[in-house]
Amino acid sequence: MRSLLESVALHRSVPSGYLSRMLRTSMAIAAVACVGSVACSEDGSLEDGAEPVGVAHQPYGEPQNGFPSWYERMIHVMVNRARSDPQADLAGCSNCAESACYSGPRNPVEWYYDHARGARFHATNLTSAQCGMLHDSPCQLVANIGSLYPGTCDGTEGCACQGGNAACSGGTTWSTRLSAFGVTGTIAENIAGMGDPKTIFYQWLWEPTSNTACSWTVQNGHRYNILNNAYRRLGVGGAGNYTVQDFSGQGTLTQKIPAAAHYPQTGTNLEMRLNWYSTTAASAAYVNVDGTCTPLSVERGSATNGTYLGNVSVPSGCHAYYFIVVDASGANTTYPTTGSFGVGCPADWSNVRPAEGSGCPNAVPCGNGVLDPGETCDPPSSCPSSCSDGNACTTDAMSGSASTCNVSCTHTPVTTCMGGNACCPAGCNANNDSDCSVSCGNGVVEAGETCDPASSCPTCNDGNACTTDSTTGSSATCNVACGYQPIVACGPSEGCCPAGCNANGDPDCSVSCGNGVVEAGETCDPPGTCPATCNDGNACTIDVLTGNASTCNAACGHTVVASCADGDGCCPAGCDATSDADCSAMCGNGTVEAGESCDPPGTCPTDCDDSNACTIDALTGSSANCNASCTQTAIVTCADGDGCCPAGCDATTDGDCSETCGNGTVERGETCDPQETCPTTCDDNDACTQDTETGSVENCNVACGHTQVVSCEAGDGCCPAGCTEASDADCAVVCGNRTIDPGETCDPPESCPTACDDGDACTNDVLTGDPAACTSECKALVVALCEAGDGCCPEGCTAQVDADCGQGSGGGEGDTGDSGDGSDDGCLCTSAGAPARPSLWPALLLAAGFFGFRRRTARQRP
Repeated sequence: MRSLLESVALHRSVPSGYLSRMLRTSMAIAAVACVGSVACSEDGSLEDGAEPVGVAHQPYGEPQNGFPSWYERMIHVMVNRARSDPQADLAGCSNCAESACYSGPRNPVEWYYDHARGARFHATNLTSAQCGMLHDSPCQLVANIGSLYPGTCDGTEGCACQGGNAACSGGTTWSTRLSAFGVTGTIAENIAGMGDPKTIFYQWLWEPTSNTACSWTVQNGHRYNILNNAYRRLGVGGAGNYTVQDFSGQGTLTQKIPAAAHYPQTGTNLEMRLNWYSTTAASAAYVNVDGTCTPLSVERGSATNGTYLGNVSVPSGCHAYYFIVVDASGANTTYPTTGSFGVGCPADWSNVRPAEGSGCPNAVPCGNGVLDPGETCDPPSSCPSSCSDGNACTTDAMSGSASTCNVSCTHTPVTTCMGGNACCPAGCNANNDSDCSVSCGNGVVEAGETCDPASSCPTCNDGNACTTDSTTGSSATCNVACGYQPIVACGPSEGCCPAGCNANGDPDCSVSCGNGVVEAGETCDPPGTCPATCNDGNACTIDVLTGNASTCNAACGHTVVASCADGDGCCPAGCDATSDADCSAMCGNGTVEAGESCDPPGTCPTDCDDSNACTIDALTGSSANCNASCTQTAIVTCADGDGCCPAGCDATTDGDCSETCGNGTVERGETCDPQETCPTTCDDNDACTQDTETGSVENCNVACGHTQVVSCEAGDGCCPAGCTEASDADCAVVCGNRTIDPGETCDPPESCPTACDDGDACTNDVLTGDPAACTSECKALVVALCEAGDGCCPEGCTAQVDADCGQGSGGGEGDTGDSGDGSDDGCLCTSAGAPARPSLWPALLLAAGFFGFRRRTARQRP
């Protein structure tokens, strides 16, 4: 317990420099598990707490107040995909040292509303506060945040934080925050940035670690949380800059399809995935897109706990879809429970579901001319192409499509009083809607009216039918004035029935039952002459008695039964046993009735060969009884020689299967499978090999070759064995290779001079360079200075200036250097004895300050 809590604390209190680096990286991640205030279990999780009080589930899969989004559903699918077969998903991790700890499948985690609310709230709150990636909230949250979000608080700091601002420290702890949303007990949390959901998920799952411990650590915390079998519920929240996962061990698993989604979010080539978890294996799984079903197959895990995958291509535009799984009993489970998700649609979910058409387990045959369940029109040509009702006072909308025979129109009445929309809704008038005309009778006195409603206008009726009432104006225009004239005789309609008149002689007289006169609207008078029953004894007529004797209008009607209906004892023309239970089944009447599979007999199958080597075909019944039918049983066993390659088989287990690149099995002619295991480059980063690639990723036969470079050639970055800088510019100069390369004076080093003396007193011998670097050499600098004692008499020197010069030497031919009397007269003579110009050498040397030491010239001795 102590070590686990310390690892959590250390993980959340990282050094400031490390934290700043994390926050500068958009893909930084963080994980935490357990809570300090609750006891931890042996595997590092917390013991279960009480079930939270949250919003009850509506039909599973339907977004609830926008939870979950497509992004959140996709990450949920990836979590359960990894949990169904951890080793398969960890195979791509190059540095997961403890990956062997996760052996065997885990139960999936189920989406839960309160977990999702808590996760998305934290992502929104972190983005608003701009304090970086934190597990604890960046502020002290208001106490009732769990009931405010997302209804009256959108999660930003203005309404979520006490005081309306984030301090970036000292905030509400992560466990307290989750508890506010009803998430308690065994809990864990992962955080990352926002991005592609697959990329974000594998950041968590494949985080590198060198620790082999089979427990939660700072290095492997995200992976451990994702694969911990103690968790049963999950909420994913993606908002702003962050993605948050909140796990708990609460509740029990109830959904056979915990999650499903499409990928990518938009596009025309889609991966459709669903997670399945049940004690009963799925016998078939489909995705219904716009009424067409595509089968799914197991991608990860098993038929009882796994992820199913199918690939669907759709054109651009809006497409509705939902998932169907059929278990061994034939029962269907759908996701979402009702409605459908959308691809390329304005909304992620709709309550309209595509019909089950081609390839679906309960396909409705759109186009058969019959309105089957789920259809609104059939054939498609009968479906409306427009929902406009020509009424400006309705908002018209269309759903469904003719291709699935489920087009339906809705016409929502306009109820708002406003001018300019050509509609005058009920309850509106010319006073509050310019589109309304003045209307007498709407209860509002408008321009030109004197009374409204019409009932408020004078009726000009004095209550005496025998007076003629005259009116100025009318109630239709709400401006009535009255006059009264007595009526005394039977005659045309004047509103009076004088005494002695009846309805036959005076239209103003009321019909009177019992006066012995059959008047308009009567069928008999007196009442004793009226019929009391109308049964004609014919089951195929509907006998109706209308009126009654008391009003002298009793009459019989006999309508021929034309509609097919059960239980009336009649089988009308055109009906049969499928439409009327009172009709007997009849082979040959062109209608397939109970117990029949075909009608007329000519339509019955006589041969059941479906040309599919992967089915066992059988004919049952007979055309004479209209019950001939075919069954095709799918072959599921891998076996050679039957011409069939069943699902799940490949060329290694069934000789009838062709090698298939991408099925995850390396078969004949392949070098890698699946394709992601194939090398993407053959560059071995060795300039001295020629790298070749054969095959292709598409054919799963990529192979690399590496041929050693042996020729000396400049510019290829390689210096092969036996080459030198002289023969290959890519070779470096090497002292000791017994080749004098550019920059060297000798090679090998033992051949280089270590001392210089040419035995000539008139040269200064100098050793330059370094034998160890093959650069040493001797230079002989000619002595040019006249100086006694160095054993040299340089050219131009005489005995007068250099004691090393003898008679007849050093001064030129015939130059004695004196007058012959033994004294030095300082005169230099020519060979003819004439005085020569005095030498300027000594003076120049003295002037330059060189006299008295040996001068070395730059001229080398030959």
